[in-house]
Amino acid sequence: MVLGMHRSGTSALAGTLARLGCATPATLMPANAGNLRGYFESKALMDLHEDILASAGSSWQDWRPFDPEWYQSAPAATFKRRAADVFAAEFGRDDLVVLKDPRICRFAPFWLSLLRDIDARTRIVIPVRSPLEVCQSLKREHGLSISFGALLWLRHVLDAEVQSRPEVRSIFEWDHFQADWRSVIAKISADTGLCWPVRTGGAASAIDEYLVRSPPLHAANDVAVIAEPALHEWTALAYAALLDLARNPHSSAAFDTLDRVRGLLDQSSRLFGGVLAEYEVSHAAVAAKLDQCLHEKQRLAADLDLISSNLATLLGAI
Repeated sequence: MVLGMHRSGTSALAGTLARLGCATPATLMPANAGNLRGYFESKALMDLHEDILASAGSSWQDWRPFDPEWYQSAPAATFKRRAADVFAAEFGRDDLVVLKDPRICRFAPFWLSLLRDIDARTRIVIPVRSPLEVCQSLKREHGLSISFGALLWLRHVLDAEVQSRPEVRSIFEWDHFQADWRSVIAKISADTGLCWPVRTGGAASAIDEYLVRSPPLHAANDVAVIAEPALHEWTALAYAALLDLARNPHSSAAFDTLDRVRGLLDQSSRLFGGVLAEYEVSHAAVAAKLDQCLHEKQRLAADLDLISSNLATLLGAI
């Protein structure tokens, strides 16, 4: 299970694991301009996850905590059956599979419970990429501000870390993966006890070719993260703690920092979440109205073109 915020390198990692022999979903999301190398995600699972978030009153662009009471609700039981069916359809009887969608960071206990129910052994892999790089990428791809992207980054990484803390997992620095994927893959293998089905020179060459196909557009060092005024100090603290865990998986200081920052974020969610929710609903309504107006403008422009064409034809016949 690959856990990581959107734009954090999860796709490149999943693609690398696929070339090492891990099975990917049957219905892969297609690559696009935002991700030329491909996502290595199941379209069916992504749709399922969108529905799960919606049923809990959330979305992937929500910085508030996922409702813990949802796990005991009737919809959760229904979604669990649906997820089991989709998982079976996407992966069949494959022995080693890659389950990846950044949305899972919000509700990892759902999948961890389901996978235990079907006697699957879960291994967690978490890439840690600079939050400033992530936020810059979110701004380019989705138009999100740096400060809002940082809130989303905090929610995803903090929840993913604490929810996977009891599991067998491997946390690594994204910069290290880009510099030397072989050493990071060896670290993942050592941390999780996994042995890759394909370990040939041909596989290594295929990974080299795959990873250079779409190099990163931006790089932000740790100093830039601290200096960026749009990033709150909680972001820098969480990032430093995650880097610490990548180097020392049992760092009590890192756990303490992450717990403290997550507690502050949750407290802020309770204090400001309701007020901002009203604004977000209003903003969504305005955005929907704007989209409707744009479609109407396009329709009127097409009608005008047709009228102009007909008029030119009539004038030409006179």
